[in-house]
Parts: sequence; structure tokens; C-alpha cells
Amino acid sequence: MPEPVLWAKLPWQELEALAARPPHMAIWPLGTTEQHGRHLPTDVDVRNCWEVALGVSAQTGVPLLPPLPFGDSRHWEGWPGTLTLQPETLVQVLLEVAAGVVETGFRKLLLLNGHIGNGPVLGIAEAKIRERFRGLQVRALSWWDVSPRVVEIVYRDSIPGTLRSFHGNDGETSVYLTHSPELVRLDLAVDEPRDYERSAFAYHSRKLTSSGVIGEPTAATAAKGDEILAFAVEDLVAFVRRAAEEPAPDDVWTIRAAQRG
Repeated sequence: MPEPVLWAKLPWQELEALAARPPHMAIWPLGTTEQHGRHLPTDVDVRNCWEVALGVSAQTGVPLLPPLPFGDSRHWEGWPGTLTLQPETLVQVLLEVAAGVVETGFRKLLLLNGHIGNGPVLGIAEAKIRERFRGLQVRALSWWDVSPRVVEIVYRDSIPGTLRSFHGNDGETSVYLTHSPELVRLDLAVDEPRDYERSAFAYHSRKLTSSGVIGEPTAATAAKGDEILAFAVEDLVAFVRRAAEEPAPDDVWTIRAAQRG
């Protein structure tokens, strides 16, 4: 198995050379640092995402930017161990790092997300990056959402109704068991919430769980985690290879300028 390509471990001239040849792409793993129940460490989102990204990079040769361990964790703010950025701060960080990716010469950037709470901010950031760097093809995507078979497993114990959410659940715990089993305390795992009924309004996480868990981590196994990782890497590799071949559409702004001229 080839080794993953790590941005932080390469000198500038090698990164410049990587950017200059196909697929001209970089992947940036994103997560956060927040509580994940009593049985898991606080780096679950960024670490699980990183493990998936390592497998994808090893098979495609696409370089990985250093993972971002901070995100929008306001839903868990106040729980010990949780660190959060405001949405405006996160968008600015994504924009400024994207500038360095573009200046190095890369033409495609995949923001590979590992934290559900980052979703709304990433939608805004994706649009702003596309607007500011018109020659860059950009996509924000959670590592599980590219694969229907991963979604089926990971969301199995999510809370029902219109708000599908999981946190420190069976899927996340199982994946963590594959790479860092010594840090998982299954003896402290609890399943929450029970008898869930969607509230009329949105509330802080303290109204939803007393342990910090959303899902059924007591069902977690390393074997299940191996399956999730294998599916996620395989389907993301297929996505990356398709994205690598996708030509950039004509820049509408360039076309309009030419028409005006």
C-alpha cells in the first residue's frame, strides 16, 4: 500500500510540483474538538476524518493539508473539553488557508468534513471560496455523505424525524475503535436519548442528552468500524478520481467581460 501524501511533510518545491501535475487537487480534513460522551476522547470528529483521508490519499496520491481541529461546536458549548469557533471565524480561516492552496498552484480543493455541526458554515464557506478564487474548483463534503452504504450504517441509530443527528454513537465509536482502541471506554458508554420526540423549537444539547451521546455506542465494535472505514475510503477514492477528471466550467465572469469588451 502506498503511503499517504502529507502537505506538512513536504518542502515547498515538491508541493509546487504536485500542484502542477494532475489531478491538481488537495484535500483538507476538517473536524472539531468537543465532548463525545464519557467513553470517547474529544478529537473524535477530526481523528476519524483524518483516518479516512489517509486511506484516500494513499490510493490517489492527493496531498492532505494538516487537519483543522477546531470548528463550529456551539451546540456543545459549555460541556467540559469543548472548543468552538464562531461561524464568522471559521469561514475566515477557511478562506485564508484556501488562498495559500491557490498560491501554491492547486486548482481543486476538497474540504473533507468530519463534524455535523460544521455543515451550515461549510455551505457558506464553499460559496465564498468559489467567489473569491474563480479558478479554483471547491467542494465541501462530509466523509460519510459520499457513500450511501456508509450513511446506512452511521445513521442507523441517529435520532429520528427531520433532525437526523448522531454524536459519539455506534458508528463514530466503532471507527475510533479501529485506530485507537486504547482510548475508548466502552464501560462508560450509554445510549441516549430514549423515547425521543422532536421538539417544536431548537435547543442547546443539554436539553437532548445528559451524557453527551446521541445514539447507541454500546453496540460499537472494531469489526463494524473496519467495515465503515473500508466503505468510506473506497467510495471517496471513486469520488476523488471522478472529481480529478472533471473539467472546470467556463468562468461566467470571464465570458461576460469578453462580451462587454
